[in-house]
Amino acid sequence: MFCQNCGKECSNEAKACPTCGQPFMSRNNTQANAGDEKRKKNILMLKIFYVFLVLFPLVSIIGDYILRSDFKQDDVLLSHCKYQIRTFWLSFIIFIVLMIAGPLLALATMGIGSILVGILGLVVFAWVLYRVIKGFLALEKGNPIAV
Repeated sequence: MFCQNCGKECSNEAKACPTCGQPFMSRNNTQANAGDEKRKKNILMLKIFYVFLVLFPLVSIIGDYILRSDFKQDDVLLSHCKYQIRTFWLSFIIFIVLMIAGPLLALATMGIGSILVGILGLVVFAWVLYRVIKGFLALEKGNPIAV
């Protein structure tokens, strides 16, 4: 093994370089650092998916379903992934109901139903935005979120 600081060859059992005194990282430490890097990458992906949930919901939901299997060991990230999936599906169902009910309400109320559907659509968008901000802030703090 070689010292990364001075380049001198050292024994594999040494805890520090005998020449410069630079401590060596253990293999467990290296694996922990790799795990931390992967977790940071996953947190970044979830943050991006929170933004995409508002702008490009289909991209967000596909990404969440793909990454969900990577989060089996991390309850915090898994809770955020499930939260995003649930937000997408609830808003999608409400959107479909509004798309079906909108024309029926417009016909039944001579156009006033269209205004009501538009207002309800804005309320649903505000609800999605609220959930995105709430989830993003919880993820930023490293807290799980109730699904």
